[in-house]
Amino acid sequence: MKKYSIFAFVALCLVGYFFWPTNKMIIKETADGIYYRDLSTKQLQAVFKEHNYNMADYFVEKKPPFPKLFVETIPYDFNEQEFDNDRPALFTEILMPLIKKANESVLAERKKIEDLNELFKNNTPFNEEQIKELKDTCQKYDVFYDDEDYKSVFAHLLERIDMVPPALLLAMCAEDSGFATSKYARKYNNLFNLRDWDGHGIEPDEPREEGETYVIKMFDNIYDSIVDQIHYINTNKWFNGFHFSRADFRKNKVPMRGYSACREFLQAPYRTWKYPDILRFIITQYNWTDIEY
Repeated sequence: MKKYSIFAFVALCLVGYFFWPTNKMIIKETADGIYYRDLSTKQLQAVFKEHNYNMADYFVEKKPPFPKLFVETIPYDFNEQEFDNDRPALFTEILMPLIKKANESVLAERKKIEDLNELFKNNTPFNEEQIKELKDTCQKYDVFYDDEDYKSVFAHLLERIDMVPPALLLAMCAEDSGFATSKYARKYNNLFNLRDWDGHGIEPDEPREEGETYVIKMFDNIYDSIVDQIHYINTNKWFNGFHFSRADFRKNKVPMRGYSACREFLQAPYRTWKYPDILRFIITQYNWTDIEY
C-alpha cells in the first residue's frame, strides 16, 4: 500500500508541475507587465494559452497588440524534439514583447537627445545636469564629446540611438542560437553568442583563434541579452552602413524593415559573407516582416 502511495504522490507532483495554475508561475506583476521565469515549455504554452496569445493572430488582417508578457528565461527543455513543430511560433511569441520593450527603451533615450538638440538649435544654454547627460550618452554610444561642435555630436548620436527592426533581431537570434535551443541561450540567457573580452563570462564551447581571449557573456535574463545586442549593433563601427541607412529611412519618414536592413551586415564580425542572405532567408521563411510594428 505504501508503495502505491509513493507512486500516486509522484504522479500528483508531475501533474502539478505541468498543469499548476499559471498565476503560481508569475515572478512579478507590475504596471509594466507580467514576468515569468524558469518555465518548462509546456508551462510556457499554458501561460500563452491563458492570455490568448498566439502568433497566428498576427498574420491575419487585424493584428492585436503584443501583450506585456515578459519571459525572462528560455525553457530548459526548449530543445526537445517534441517541440520542433511548435518552436518557431513559441520563439517568436517569447521574443516579440521583449524586443518591443527594448526598442521602446532606446526610443525613449533617443527622445531625450532630440530634446537636447532642440535646445541647442534654439540657442538655449545647457545646465550642468543636461551637460552630464549628454556626456554620459556620448560615452555609452562611443561618440566623441565636443562642446565646440554640438552639431556633430548630436548628428552622430542620433545616427546611433534608434530602434533595430524586430525581424532583423529575430533572424539574428534564430541563426545564432538555433531558435533559442543552444546551451548559451537556455543556460546563460545569451541569445546572440555575445562575447566579453574582460573575462566576465564562461569559456566558449568552440575553439578560439590563436591569441583570442574572449568568453561568452552570461545574462540574468534574456531581455538583457536583447538590450545588449541592440547596443552592440548601434555602437559597432562595422555597422556604420546600417546606421547611415537607418537614418535615411527616418529622414524620409519610412520605417526600416528587417529584410531591407540585412544587406548592411555583410561585414558583421565572426560571420560568413553569406550572413545577409541567411538572415533574409529566415525572415522570408517565417514571414517575420509581416509582424513588424
